[in-house]
Amino acid sequence: LEAQSAGGQEILKGVTPTVIAMIVAAMLLTIVVAYCLGTLKLAERRTEYATLRALGYGPKRLFGVINADTIPSLLLALAAGFPAGVTFLSVFVAAVSTDVRSYQPQIGLPALAAAGLMVIAAVLLVNLALLRAVMRTNLPEAVKARE
Repeated sequence: LEAQSAGGQEILKGVTPTVIAMIVAAMLLTIVVAYCLGTLKLAERRTEYATLRALGYGPKRLFGVINADTIPSLLLALAAGFPAGVTFLSVFVAAVSTDVRSYQPQIGLPALAAAGLMVIAAVLLVNLALLRAVMRTNLPEAVKARE
């Protein structure tokens, strides 16, 4: 029994760095996808943002508009991401389970909340970068391009 317990602990020690690497990779993927979607939205709406800026919208109001534009994508990402993550966890736990030692996938509300907060933080950081790009936009050229 001691040998089996030691073997299980060895498996857990070996899996922990993999799990940490997957969490970091997931966060980087979240940032990259959010940035790609944000730059696509910026390319589509640059003239609208420039027009709002020309009409006197300040950085705070523009940031609110940018955030409002990204809310649908954010909600879709959370709605699809949580079930996909739970499914992946089940598959991963099944892969590390052995005939001798079986593990059960466990994810609680705090972990899901932390994941959701990380996604929201990533989107907000990307939106700040987009706001910076909007604020650096050459207003006459952007509005003229619309004509």
